[in-house]
Amino acid sequence: MLQQLPTAAIPFRFDSWSEYEAHVSDMLHTRVIDDSSEIRWDVRPVNCVGPVEMRICDGMSSLEDISAITVLTQCLVHDMSMSLEAGYKIPVMTVWHRVENKWRAARYGLDAIIIHNAQGDEMLVTDHLRNEVKRLAPVVEQLGRQEELQGIIRLIERGVGYQIQRQIFATTGGDFQAVVKDNVARMNMCKRTKRV
Repeated sequence: MLQQLPTAAIPFRFDSWSEYEAHVSDMLHTRVIDDSSEIRWDVRPVNCVGPVEMRICDGMSSLEDISAITVLTQCLVHDMSMSLEAGYKIPVMTVWHRVENKWRAARYGLDAIIIHNAQGDEMLVTDHLRNEVKRLAPVVEQLGRQEELQGIIRLIERGVGYQIQRQIFATTGGDFQAVVKDNVARMNMCKRTKRV
């Protein structure tokens, strides 16, 4: 239902910051929103927390997963920023490619075959992620966050939250409490590891 709102889901494309500001201004003027924080796109600029907020992965089940996705996002933003500053244009896929990829990711998770470029070429999402981790190696080295970015590879190899939850559910004969206990244990394990 929220996908239908103009303030939710995949953001509109803006070719400049001034276009984005004009859009926000129009939404404020027409009272679609009372404040820019009411724009809840999957990815959005947010002045109060930093340049980019990536909201599409809400609800991850461990701090390690959160850290890996955060650093991947940071590397992508840094890489695009450096490209723009060097005078290059960021390749942009058509709207329907982006919408289709979101659907495929939501439906198939890490088994999704995504459209990975404007030409419409497809690739298994895990292969694309592995390629991106390799491609971003110089960027992550500049940021000093190599270990966290390698968390993306660990996610692929061990499975992400939904895969682990399904496995526990199946091996315990459908015990939802076992699933919740495992989630809590994995989150607490990450907290203990961070303290050491």
